[in-house]
Amino acid sequence: MRPQGRQIVYLNGRFLPASRACLSIFDRGVLYGDGIFETFRSYDGQLFRVRQHLERLASSGKAVGMALPLPAERLHAVLSECLRRNRLRNATLRLTITRGSGTPGDLAPQADPAHTVFITAKPISPPSPSQVRQGVAAVVIRRFRADRRGVPPHSKTTSRLLGLLARREAKGAGAFEGILLNEKGEITEGTTTNVFWVRKGTLHTPPIRAGILPGITRAVTLEAARRVGVPVRLETGRPARLYRADEVFLTGTSIEVLPVTRLNGRPVGPGRPGPVTRRLQGAFRQTVETEIPSPPEKRR
Repeated sequence: MRPQGRQIVYLNGRFLPASRACLSIFDRGVLYGDGIFETFRSYDGQLFRVRQHLERLASSGKAVGMALPLPAERLHAVLSECLRRNRLRNATLRLTITRGSGTPGDLAPQADPAHTVFITAKPISPPSPSQVRQGVAAVVIRRFRADRRGVPPHSKTTSRLLGLLARREAKGAGAFEGILLNEKGEITEGTTTNVFWVRKGTLHTPPIRAGILPGITRAVTLEAARRVGVPVRLETGRPARLYRADEVFLTGTSIEVLPVTRLNGRPVGPGRPGPVTRRLQGAFRQTVETEIPSPPEKRR
């Protein structure tokens, strides 16, 4: 694995050391958060669900009026090459596209400048084994609410201030994640995760219309639940539903399926990961192993 100080990044058509990669101070992503991004994960050197991630990137671009500057096939190839050049097998990669460099104060130029495209790759930093076994703490964030009438919640934009402030509040409360509400006070998602809860054996998660990002790991988890026979209901509601739940867990690209065993300082159910969560952790891993088989040398 290449040391972080020698990380290779992709920037506007070139691969170069991270220390030599520079953005203009006039880049609209820097000035206004005017950009989109997507985070990918690799297992054993192969990108997982890359097509779905690229489709969501295109959807994010459409939501903010930004066409992708490269076709999906080219982006896939560049992502794979970035992984190879950094000699990484299990990693996360972030692909960011901004609207390019502009003039400070010119919020809506007549013509978009050339887009800025860059990709970074780093070794995966998953939750610790104890977090996976014992679960993590979460808090409901009431101060910052996701409003469906604002920036489209189904898009991943580089303007992440809401999530940053909510995560800071969660960290200040000693929690792993903060759970956001929409303008109606209904459960939506975490700052970088999707939220699930289990009540009497049925799996619940907010629908897209509640104002959430359609997570790729969320979709895999729903597929897995239906495959192993766990009943699923797409619905949201007030935070009391989480407090009454038998189990709560989060999903995300880097965390997969992660149990929540304390919510706002209270134990969730018996205060330990429940059977449905454990079943879905296994089902998720089975999906990964099916779609990305281990190389021959690991099967011996």
